[in-house]
Amino acid sequence: AIEDTVDTVDATEEDAVDTVDTTEEDAVDTADTVEEDAADTVDAIEDTADTVDAIEDTVDAIEDTVDTVDATEEDAVDTVDTTEEDAVDTADTVEDAVGTVEDIDTIDS
Repeated sequence: AIEDTVDTVDATEEDAVDTVDTTEEDAVDTADTVEEDAADTVDAIEDTADTVDAIEDTVDAIEDTVDTVDATEEDAVDTVDTTEEDAVDTADTVEDAVGTVEDIDTIDS
């Protein structure tokens, strides 16, 4: 009976040691998995930040292009306005010259 009790205690002790070992291994595995998942999450966040940066760069480039188009459009309007004003001035000068020639013709007659 004593030997049976000793055997039972030994078996219980071995089971307890096995349970502690298994629990410890499981805890280490869980910690490793959590650490790996956290690293993966950080990588994904960094990738997302890079994507956001690239989108912001694209938006900046589009805004620069819009500014360039606006400036070009304003320059074109200014050029048309100046050309139109110059044409009117030239027409006025031609009319003045014609008037002068008519006046000279009138005097000569």
